[in-house]
Amino acid sequence: MLNLFKILKVPKLSSLIKGFAVFSGMLLLSTLCFALPIMTEVSDPVTPFEDGQCPSGFAAYPFAEGIPAMNHKSKKTAYLTFDDGPSKNTTELLEVLKKHNVYGTFFVIGDDGRIFNDKNSSEEYEKLILDISRNGHTVAPHSYTHDYNRIYSSYDNFLLDYNRITQQLTQILGELPNLYRFPGGSANKNASAGVIPEASKYLSENNIVYVDWNIVSGDDTEIVYPAETLCNNVVEQLDEVGDNAVILFHDSPLCTTTSQAVDMLIPILKQKGYNILPLTEETSPIQFFPQSN
Repeated sequence: MLNLFKILKVPKLSSLIKGFAVFSGMLLLSTLCFALPIMTEVSDPVTPFEDGQCPSGFAAYPFAEGIPAMNHKSKKTAYLTFDDGPSKNTTELLEVLKKHNVYGTFFVIGDDGRIFNDKNSSEEYEKLILDISRNGHTVAPHSYTHDYNRIYSSYDNFLLDYNRITQQLTQILGELPNLYRFPGGSANKNASAGVIPEASKYLSENNIVYVDWNIVSGDDTEIVYPAETLCNNVVEQLDEVGDNAVILFHDSPLCTTTSQAVDMLIPILKQKGYNILPLTEETSPIQFFPQSN
């Protein structure tokens, strides 16, 4: 039998196995080389972060349901900011933002019993601050009293107000982002001479970035304007500010149509190609009075 194999020149079994292994390896390698470009190709420029992930520089608080999809082809960014809350309008506003899966920045004032005007004010205040944070939005200090005459009468009074609101928020949240918004903005004409420059220097020394705005909604008046008016006010200013829109809304008790205006505005911003993000200390800030270095 062995002589017959030699005559017919049939390869040995071990040679057959080696040959098959080499062939299989070559086939696998060619398959991978063909498939790899397909596997790594990105077909859709809009890619969400995985739930619970927080990219570097975002708010210090957990995102309840992940971060919304971002249009990486667009350089246009809109920041929805809300001053003077929380209030009885806050919950509705949070529901609107959750509906559209976007996150904003809340520059809040302190609780001295006047916000809700009832005996449960402190408990309600704390609950709303936590609700804002737990829903993934940035919570940052604005003022404790929001009393221009008191805050801006001297640098010491500014510092007293600033420390009071930051201490209250820290007790509730544990930590705060390095952000601040001056009451009335950093060009407030009610400020006594030297107060804003000194305050700016103090914030810089403590690595706190203050942020103003470049679009106003017009919701901070004694007249409660229709939601359509507030929304249109913002849209009409978008072309004037370029790709970086920091939009000023308010969450004070009188602003009863603001949440409806935001509900109308968000789809328009998305249609125009804006990524809607919360402010962080790494965001290039809009500042009326340039911050001291």
